[in-house]
Amino acid sequence: MTCLESGDRNGQNDSDSPPGPGRTLCVRRDNVLHARAVLLREANELRAFLTVMARGLEIPPLADDLVSRDAAAAFTHRLRDADDSYFMRCWQYTDNLLAAAAELATVARKYGYTEAEIAASSPLFAGRSADDGAEAFLAATVVE
Repeated sequence: MTCLESGDRNGQNDSDSPPGPGRTLCVRRDNVLHARAVLLREANELRAFLTVMARGLEIPPLADDLVSRDAAAAFTHRLRDADDSYFMRCWQYTDNLLAAAAELATVARKYGYTEAEIAASSPLFAGRSADDGAEAFLAATVVE
């Protein structure tokens, strides 16, 4: 069994994350590819959703005056465009899912899986490198 600790992935330190399940992911040879596929799929679906939602997070000015335009820009920035905006926090979560999937690809290699087997375990990403990320199923053991 191999366990991955959540932590500093893609420059995102989640030490301020609330305690709970999902902080450590343990996989075995028989479920590592499935777990990777789940993570990739979840990241892909969430990114597709966020891409659609991004347009709706642009706040239009309520009037054609300087204050309304500035307020609309400030709200849009806070909701969507700022590095710590709610939208970007969700996008960074997908980055973390993809980073975890890449770590699981490394674990799968250590378990003896070939690049072809790793790529084939994620149908949406067949033909890509195992580290390109995008899908995975969590039949993995999650340890708190």
